[in-house]
Amino acid sequence: ARIKTAEVRATVPRRYQSAEEAKIAEEYRRELAQIDGRSGAKAEASTKLPKAASAIKTQEQLKEWKKKQEENIKDNVPKQWQSFAQATIDEEYTEISARIKTVEAARKAKKAPKSETSSEREATSEESAREATRSEEPAEESTKSEALVQEVAARQEKASAGAEAVVLAAADAKA
Repeated sequence: ARIKTAEVRATVPRRYQSAEEAKIAEEYRRELAQIDGRSGAKAEASTKLPKAASAIKTQEQLKEWKKKQEENIKDNVPKQWQSFAQATIDEEYTEISARIKTVEAARKAKKAPKSETSSEREATSEESAREATRSEEPAEESTKSEALVQEVAARQEKASAGAEAVVLAAADAKA
């Protein structure tokens, strides 16, 4: 701003300098507000949103962040470039939304009662197979049921391990 002000004083007639300096000051305030993550007119009314998009924790914060970014685009980006800026905002919104959903799912999985151990699952699958045999299903049907039970147990074990990995990664990111 100082360089621009000095340039105005050197090149603009004295009686027009104050108007030009006022424009420079307004531009400076707008850019400063943009750096702080606020729109120019609403700089004083900023809410408790994290400054970095990566620090957003809830879908509500994410929606508010997107709304503020879109306002910022309307206020500060020329019309012909707004679609490019909007595409970037949409992409970041999608990424953050997916991250939030993953973290929420991991929290729910962690709060859910602990699932059976693998040995308990194997016993359950063996019991299911025995019951299938007792009910006089054809041998082929019993084999399919047993395979299905084992596949479900393997998927549950894999999902449980994946949820634990997500929780550990989130904890590492906080540290």
